[in-house]
Amino acid sequence: MADELPGAISEDARDSVEASTVRYQGSTDAVEVWAAREEVDRGICLIVAPVNDPSGWVVGCGGGNTVTSVSLTGGGDYEFYPQGLPEGEPREGWVAVSDYVIARE
Repeated sequence: MADELPGAISEDARDSVEASTVRYQGSTDAVEVWAAREEVDRGICLIVAPVNDPSGWVVGCGGGNTVTSVSLTGGGDYEFYPQGLPEGEPREGWVAVSDYVIARE
């Protein structure tokens, strides 16, 4: 999968992240996940798009060294760890999507 956001992601959301920093993190059966730097504040943004309905995407941004969390309406929680997953992650009920992202669906 390419390091670019799917077409269903709005222009406003695309403009809020720095395109050159978009990195595909992986997928589950339900979603695809990307991370990128926020355009203005330079925090980390987590972009999650449902596989069956990419128009149901969500974007959540946080500080550069803190965990960024997003939740999908109807289910699914996702967390990005900027320093990589800590010891003990993923915890029970969660799965690793990448070395930086965990999901609970």
